Amino acid sequence: MATTMQFKVGDQVRVTVAGTTYRARLIEDRGPIGVGGRHLLRVEVVDGHGGTTRFEVTPDQVRPA
Repeated sequence: MATTMQFKVGDQVRVTVAGTTYRARLIEDRGPIGVGGRHLLRVEVVDGHGGTTRFEVTPDQVRPA
């Protein structure tokens, strides 16, 4: 499992969800609150129309932008 040490709040990242990769900003490190103590990160994706979507992902779904 990847660690969150390589990312910090404010970093631009790429997130893969359901086979689609998005450019996002890491907005919160939620800690080990997931099922079985899995680490969760909160990210924000800005769409082409100025709207935003925020959701949680696991560190293995995040790559540097």
